[in-house]
Amino acid sequence: MVQGLAALLVKGLSGCEAEEIVSVEASSVIEALGLSASLTPSRNNGFLNMFRLMQKKALGFLTEVCRVTQVLATLSSKLLILSRVIEYSIP
Repeated sequence: MVQGLAALLVKGLSGCEAEEIVSVEASSVIEALGLSASLTPSRNNGFLNMFRLMQKKALGFLTEVCRVTQVLATLSSKLLILSRVIEYSIP
């Protein structure tokens, strides 16, 4: 049962952007899938916890992308400055 719920999440979230995964309200997933009537409270909590873990990983990915983007922007501006210095220093 747990593997089926995990597979359902993987299939449902595959192809989604990280922003989409993070922005979804966890409880709405259960309602949208119509699982609330079929799952015991324990399975419902487990499903929500799996989904929240996926959201946490997506948020971590977004955070890392932002960090790398900032580093690349800094390097790009430094390279631009360096290329201008070299351009003006060569006679």
